[in-house]
Amino acid sequence: MAPSKGKRSRRASSTTPDMPPAPPPHEEGIQDDSETSDVAWPRVQELFRMLNDANAPALGVRTDGRVALWNPRMEDITGFEADRVIGRLISDFVYGKQRKQEIRETIEACIEDKRPELELRIPLRNTKGRNAQVLTNMTPLLAEDGTCVGVYGVGQDVTEWAIQEKQYATVMMQANAPIIELDKEENITVWNSKTASMTGYASVDMLGEPLLPVVDESFRKIVSEKIDQALTGIPGADFELPLVTARGSRVEIVLCLTPRFDTLGSVMGVVAIGQDVTERNTKEM
Repeated sequence: MAPSKGKRSRRASSTTPDMPPAPPPHEEGIQDDSETSDVAWPRVQELFRMLNDANAPALGVRTDGRVALWNPRMEDITGFEADRVIGRLISDFVYGKQRKQEIRETIEACIEDKRPELELRIPLRNTKGRNAQVLTNMTPLLAEDGTCVGVYGVGQDVTEWAIQEKQYATVMMQANAPIIELDKEENITVWNSKTASMTGYASVDMLGEPLLPVVDESFRKIVSEKIDQALTGIPGADFELPLVTARGSRVEIVLCLTPRFDTLGSVMGVVAIGQDVTERNTKEM
């Protein structure tokens, strides 16, 4: 939802950045960066003015990790006004200790390598008591001389989508059918309770691990091909997935790999909802 005109004009008039500013020198632990702030970067100034007026959440971060841009849409999403944010570390507004470190490292790599970071999901603190989620592409911010002076991102508010994702994951974990989900790197993101009880591998041990090592060796090639197909956005027909259990026996699941898409319409992984046919196949032999 776009901010009201009155609210937008008030904030823009007081917080429109002309360039990546130095943090306030009076704040504890923050050095006066006035020499850097005197440098004129017309291209950066113009970009920041455009981003400040954007109707999508936009933020800019300097090379020292401090916020240089926090537009009115970011204010609406988080409840933090730009005056409270600019000059402070972006990690101060990221929710979760591990994510703080990951976001910091991602931004540092983006600056050092001068390469964009695509589809970065940032969990942000919110004054309303719950974290907000912004999905953005982080792009190096280059001055006229080619110097990287920071990064900027224009994204979208995916808070409600993230809540739905959490509810979706809860339903999947509790389902009475084996369910497996993989990310784009073909690593396991969901290994539900039914799959865990069938195989003897606990969910906590399987998350982040590749699927193929627990697939019967003679079927790994075809399973890999079907996963690759699903990751292109094409759902596949039902097939049998033989898994090797923790005890060395074999269980068989009939399933179909279905692509999962993010809010931008890009494939973010695949999900497989199956049926245990181990007993049926044993009787037929």
